[in-house]
Amino acid sequence: MKKTLLLLACLGIVISSSAQLKVDSAGHVSIATTLSNIKPRLAVGSDCLNDVCIGVSAAPVVQNNKSNVGVIGRVIANQSYTTDKNFGVYGVCGVNNNHGRNFGVSGMLAFNPSNSPVGGAGIYAADYAYMFTSPDNIHGLYALYTHGPTNISGQMTVQEIYTPADERLSEDVEAIEMQNRSEGQTIDNLLKMNVLEFSLKNHEGVKVPENMDVITEDDRLAYEYLKNREDKMYSRRHFGLSAQELQAIYPNLVLEGQDGYLYVNYTELVPILIRSI
Repeated sequence: MKKTLLLLACLGIVISSSAQLKVDSAGHVSIATTLSNIKPRLAVGSDCLNDVCIGVSAAPVVQNNKSNVGVIGRVIANQSYTTDKNFGVYGVCGVNNNHGRNFGVSGMLAFNPSNSPVGGAGIYAADYAYMFTSPDNIHGLYALYTHGPTNISGQMTVQEIYTPADERLSEDVEAIEMQNRSEGQTIDNLLKMNVLEFSLKNHEGVKVPENMDVITEDDRLAYEYLKNREDKMYSRRHFGLSAQELQAIYPNLVLEGQDGYLYVNYTELVPILIRSI
């Protein structure tokens, strides 16, 4: 007990003399910061550096043949729980209504264009943890690079879409007109398909907040906004093909997703349409 008290006394002397560690009355802790009024539970590093206000700052000393990480978050999921929510990294940013520069998670590359960089990504995502020790060697610069299936629920707006088509990436190439299809010619195959007009089912839907009668006004308004946006999206009529019909004619243009549903590769359907013309 005496040793513990002595240790605490020494710690208090170090804290008061160096002012590197601060604890306020609410239990908030700051380390190596000039913050006078500690807001986060834990503040590490300088509160403002080069006009950037920082909650946690980490810059490791880079070592050769090592995986050098600035900040890492890891959660070990408990397999016996069914209602837990597990996040390796979790970022939330309050929205400033005066501008749109608000980001929950932001990733960027720092590089010198004159050095001819090999490549990298602002945000790199993979669906297996071993990619941490053996990540992709990326050729080119990307804002987002994903390794593995990627699912986007909702609308996606892009200016251009490209699909790999370089001959150097292909093998066993054969022109369609040279193939002997028992089903008939390309135009005959296309005529077998029905063009459909349909409405999408809403399988998931915006999650209704628990205890709607006691949630905050901000949460209620956010829920109503998302619900209204979702209603507009699913109220529109759509046009497309039946994946089941297309699968019977061109099975390579249909993919069964991990959710068990069928998906159509409309991009590769374009060359078939050109061939039919």
